[in-house]
Amino acid sequence: MEIRPGDYLIADINGVVVLPSELAEKALPLMQKQVEADEKMAVEIKKGMSFVEASKKFR
Repeated sequence: MEIRPGDYLIADINGVVVLPSELAEKALPLMQKQVEADEKMAVEIKKGMSFVEASKKFR
């Protein structure tokens, strides 16, 4: 894996991804959808829904 100056490293519990800087603008809309899904999941989990149920519903 090559990491160059300006690239983005994105990590979560599942692993790490290198996002080349030239693809960052294309990736933003995809990331926004994931953030929105995570926010909806958090609301439902706080109401008592299980993580598994919320994950199935919003992801």
